[in-house]
Amino acid sequence: MLKALRAFKECKATKALRAFKERKATKALREFKESKATKALREFKAYKVTKALREFKAYKATKALRAYKAFKATKDLKEFREPKAIKDLREFKAYKAIKDLKEFKVSKATKDLKVLKAYKATKALKEFKAHKVTKDLKEFRAFKVTKDHREFKAYKVLKAL
Repeated sequence: MLKALRAFKECKATKALRAFKERKATKALREFKESKATKALREFKAYKVTKALREFKAYKATKALRAYKAFKATKDLKEFREPKAIKDLREFKAYKAIKDLKEFKVSKATKDLKVLKAYKATKALKEFKAHKVTKDLKEFRAFKVTKDHREFKAYKVLKAL
């Protein structure tokens, strides 16, 4: 009976050990496969992004080159067709318009500043006058009260004599 019990325990222990090793091996294999798959996916995405970026840059460069060539061709054609006097006149008009606009902005800004300063000055003067009037009135009232009080005391003293 003892032997059978020992054999049963050993059998159970070896089964548990084997099951544990199998689970551990399958888990490690699964993790390895997942990491390999994610690494491959990451590399593929990076390759795809860089390829798309390269293609986009090439497309953009060719488009810009085409646009520049078209612009240069039209510019050369305009210069060839347009007489110098007309070109100079157009440049002068543009310069004059910009100059007039700048002068207008400067004059308007200075005018606004002068108006603002004048408004602030009149406002400050009004406030000062109002403050001075109220201050003078308070002083006058205080003086009148003290004067009346002194006269009343003097009158009382004279009356008491």
